[in-house]
Amino acid sequence: MLALRYPIVADAERIFADLTEGGKVTMPLQRTFWAEPFGMAVDRFGTSWAANGVPVAPEALCK
Repeated sequence: MLALRYPIVADAERIFADLTEGGKVTMPLQRTFWAEPFGMAVDRFGTSWAANGVPVAPEALCK
């Protein structure tokens, strides 16, 4: 599995959409406790990907 990290949510969404074209989403992009957003997919060539967006601030975890 290859992992990608993007500082801008829109970049993560755009690249994730490109990677999943002709492939399979195994976990849709969604907010997690560590990133906004995170998703996993397999591209059309069979390569597994994990995409992380902006990290969630530690203060947000305490709310």
